[in-house]
Amino acid sequence: MQTEVRYYHQPKVNKPVMVCGLPGIGSVAWLAVSHLQKELKAELFAEVFSPMFSPKVWLTDEGVVKLMKGEFYFWKNKGRRTDLLLFSANEQPYSPEGQYELAEVVLDLAQKFAVQRVITMGGMATDKFTEQPKVYVGGTDVKLVKELEGYGAVKLAGGAITGTNGLIFGLAKPRKMPAICLLAETPGYLSLDANAAKAALELSSRLLKIPFDLTALDKQAKENAEAVQRARDLSRGSFAHEPKKGGELPYVS
Repeated sequence: MQTEVRYYHQPKVNKPVMVCGLPGIGSVAWLAVSHLQKELKAELFAEVFSPMFSPKVWLTDEGVVKLMKGEFYFWKNKGRRTDLLLFSANEQPYSPEGQYELAEVVLDLAQKFAVQRVITMGGMATDKFTEQPKVYVGGTDVKLVKELEGYGAVKLAGGAITGTNGLIFGLAKPRKMPAICLLAETPGYLSLDANAAKAALELSSRLLKIPFDLTALDKQAKENAEAVQRARDLSRGSFAHEPKKGGELPYVS
């Protein structure tokens, strides 16, 4: 079996931007893209099946089997210039080779649809919880970084971004495809950090000049904050870690 992209139809999109987010720390990127798929009522148009995903299957609540896969959605921005392509998957590939392969497949599709810019997302572990997480940014050129700083992002100065979310961003550069990576602060112990996902989408909304309804994420973020506070109370502050001193920031997508 080889990696296969199955197209269900070929959407006509206008100057699209691709937003990518696979599962990672705090599920920040996956949660953000999944939210956009639902809130924008984006349409599925292609799926990726490959042995690069781990050898397992999912069962639904009804007992129906589902394969590990990646999904591409599109959204037509009525009355505006920029349409969106959205990509996510059940998981990141389990091998380095698989992560590189999937990143190239995603970028091949981006070029096929003449994507104007690629946005990838992720979480950056900080060992602390904050209700107003900062969003750090890297770009394929200095101009892009400065543009994002103008929208409130913090420049990533050094360090490394691991995983497929980082590779899609990095491998866009040799293709001369403008790309940025947004990493929202996350404590690392939340399985679904809605607050970080919301922060990444708020910045993306300003950048794209597309309003996103973040009500559902906001509700989940408040529930997260309440859960963290209860845990702190029970453990007498054992979750209130201070950031590690010295060394590089551990960028984890």
